Amino acid sequence: MSEKVKINESFEKLNELGKKLGKLGKNFQDVLEKEWILILAEQIKSLCKDLGIPIVSSVEELKSYPIVIFPSYHDHYDTEPQELKEILYHQILSSYDGKIKKTILGFEFYSDKSFEDLLNDPARNLHETTYLSGLKFKKIFLEFLKVFNEIQHKYSIDRFEIKVFGDTYAESVERQKAENMGDTEKVKEFDEKNYAKIVKSILDLLKTHEDYNLVFWTGMLHVIDLLTMLKEIIKSGNKEGINIDKIAVYLSPRDQSLSDYEQFKLKLLNCFISIMRK
Repeated sequence: MSEKVKINESFEKLNELGKKLGKLGKNFQDVLEKEWILILAEQIKSLCKDLGIPIVSSVEELKSYPIVIFPSYHDHYDTEPQELKEILYHQILSSYDGKIKKTILGFEFYSDKSFEDLLNDPARNLHETTYLSGLKFKKIFLEFLKVFNEIQHKYSIDRFEIKVFGDTYAESVERQKAENMGDTEKVKEFDEKNYAKIVKSILDLLKTHEDYNLVFWTGMLHVIDLLTMLKEIIKSGNKEGINIDKIAVYLSPRDQSLSDYEQFKLKLLNCFISIMRK
């Protein structure tokens, strides 16, 4: 059974559980989502172990890793922007191989060149934000814009640059239309193309590791796809010349364990499930 099939099955089980719980399930939505995050985090850890890629959870642990991959659930607007900011400053100021290199942030976003130019322009990126109105994770992107703007006022594009990857704005609109119409096949088709594009974009940037320090911020599922692809590349002799030894994966402590309150809610949820089964 492939890793993606296992993950999809886990998601379906959690989704089905939420439906069975009905209205009660809404009160436990945060715990169900956290369970999903923990499943993804464990899969990332497993793949990293196979590849010999270290998992780090603090900037201090980055040490000699000029390539950092930050898997995101896209919804932690209160913590992730600060974590990414610390990672970016660390990479910008760190000297690898005896010299300070330009840091490139590979960022999952609309992949239009116009949006990339906007994100890299500190005179515009905090003010021209109408395009975010329909974005699902608007809160976290607004916080990221503040981070980028702060860094860009300290360092020029010769030291820090953002490269975007993912769907174009038009493709994102078409996908949303398909989702609104309930066209699941069309949505699946859009997602598969987007997932493949994201992995290809990251791999292309990884090939430039000799010239730049690299940081990648993208979804946890995309990171799983990427790590799975890296395993295949290594098995095939790594003709692309990707230096796996230079990569670290940053997993937020928040994504690796349940808080006391979440543990309490999970126990309560399991009690309800036991009662329902009787």
